[in-house]
Amino acid sequence: MTYLSHSRTTDLRTNERGITLLEVTLLLGALVILSAAVAPAMLRTLGELNADNVMDEMEALHVAIMGDPDAGTFGYVGELGRFPSGMDELVLQLDAPLFARSELSGVGYGWNGPYVGSGRDVDDFRLDPWGNEYDIGEVGAGQIRSAGPNGIYDDDDDVVYPPYPVDLYGSLVVTVRGHSGDSVTNDPGSCVVALVFSDEGEADAVLDEVGPYSFELVHRGLHEIEVTCLAVSGELVTEVGVASIRGGGAQQAIELHVELGEELPAASDGASAETESAGQSDIASGGTEVSK
Repeated sequence: MTYLSHSRTTDLRTNERGITLLEVTLLLGALVILSAAVAPAMLRTLGELNADNVMDEMEALHVAIMGDPDAGTFGYVGELGRFPSGMDELVLQLDAPLFARSELSGVGYGWNGPYVGSGRDVDDFRLDPWGNEYDIGEVGAGQIRSAGPNGIYDDDDDVVYPPYPVDLYGSLVVTVRGHSGDSVTNDPGSCVVALVFSDEGEADAVLDEVGPYSFELVHRGLHEIEVTCLAVSGELVTEVGVASIRGGGAQQAIELHVELGEELPAASDGASAETESAGQSDIASGGTEVSK
């Protein structure tokens, strides 16, 4: 017959008992110490993630407003000719004319939105990673602002992109090369140059009638350039081009070539005399007296 020892029985009873209050207290204390050590690191990681996200979102909003010239887009300002006065204008047409393209150049003017995606819901694009609404900031500055983690504007916590105000305007110089046979004349006096721009979404134009043809304060975007010249034949000829203005005070230049036709050959003295005699005969036969 086999008997269990007293010590064995004691071990079994010890293993069957529950966790004591002291053990629970020690465990909770360890968890508090661990969380105190880990929480700051987690908060820093979350803060860095939100900081990265807010910059990505603000850059996307900036591209919606200003476009990406390297990709051939000029956003809201290129098609309306101004900065939006509020976030609504990026997703709602409101009073702006609807986008339409020129039949001559293909350049478009008017509201061509929405310029941003709505995300999870219609108001998602308005909110930064901390749940606060983005602000376009000072009208005309072209900057996007976030109130930052504390949700309060106009303090050191704000996030602004880009960090400097945006200059919407640049200048343009147009060189007209008039071709007459083998000769080329720069900026012939018989030409007028028109620069077409967006005025609140409506196509408008400004003229320069004397070369060198230059235009100041041209808003960022694509612009139709129309050159109209008086040809040798007496007819009007027109050439159309497209100028890309990037703003920032930069000057752009474009060349347009116009065929003016060849000059008529000079008449010989004999031909001139015959022409003059014929003209006098025509006048006489017409019964018109020319007083001298």
